[in-house]
Amino acid sequence: MANKQPKTFGLKTDARSGQQSATGGIGYFLRNIPLWNPPAWQEAEYWRRFVELQPIAAICRDAIANYLNSLDWMIVAKDSNKKDELKGQIKHYTKLFERGNAYWWDMDFSTQIEWFVKDLFTLPFGTASELGRLDDSPTGRVVWIRPLDAGTLAPTLNFDLPVVQSAPNTGINPIYLPRDFVSRVYLSPRTELRREGWGYAPPERVARAIYMMSTGDDYYAKQGAQKTMVLFKRHLLALVLQGRKTQTRRIHKHRLRAGRVYQIKTSYYGQPQGFIKVKRRFEQRLGDMTEEEARAEGVKDLADFQVLWKSINGSYSPDQVVTAYEFELAEK
Repeated sequence: MANKQPKTFGLKTDARSGQQSATGGIGYFLRNIPLWNPPAWQEAEYWRRFVELQPIAAICRDAIANYLNSLDWMIVAKDSNKKDELKGQIKHYTKLFERGNAYWWDMDFSTQIEWFVKDLFTLPFGTASELGRLDDSPTGRVVWIRPLDAGTLAPTLNFDLPVVQSAPNTGINPIYLPRDFVSRVYLSPRTELRREGWGYAPPERVARAIYMMSTGDDYYAKQGAQKTMVLFKRHLLALVLQGRKTQTRRIHKHRLRAGRVYQIKTSYYGQPQGFIKVKRRFEQRLGDMTEEEARAEGVKDLADFQVLWKSINGSYSPDQVVTAYEFELAEK
């Protein structure tokens, strides 16, 4: 936990010059400081556990930390003309990161990078460190840097006290960190009002993708699947496997390619029942079909084809232009 408690405990929204605020009974327009307690979907232990159960995520995160630690670094003056003037500060901050400091001797540069990356790439809050300044002055030289447990932190949206630290169920009062004594970084700021101040860390993106798939939102899966398979009604698939159906007509936008082999299934997530190779593709009016082509569709004649078409597509029009495919059974 951070070890400073500012004198001001209450938070107030910032009032800027020229700003107008809506008044009245419409609660939607009221801008309230959010609770310091993170919403349920932001609980740190959930995301940390999620990463632990995804080995590739942990490996990627560690690889980033190792890469950053392998880079050469040095502290220089932003204005090269002032390098002699700032020589003392450069020496001070170089030593601060290389060897730690009198307060937190165990935190060298490598340790801070590992801590930094671990929370940054895991938690929606990102990561933050508390800064100790000389004489506790907002403009004083930084004399120590201590990474904080980002799982206990939350944004306040207050300019002067931007971060609050709390430990639920401990009886410890929340601690608000002044902006000159805390440094925070987070990924992909959220734009939704209820998530303002939070980020969109990689684990949440992965969780969202898994959620979409597990709840049947299979749009993206279908887009890829349509390039590798052809779906048939169960009784028509049986005719294909028997060699009695060698043509099919479709009104879909995802055209099959001649010369390509496709899986044949009865549903997107079902097991492949076989394979077909598209021999020819052509455009055709339904009214221009021949009796021979109707039989190639697996029915007796054109009249039966019209019945079949209506049962699948809802209606039949001889002027409707469709894409026709001629195919044969194939090996994988």
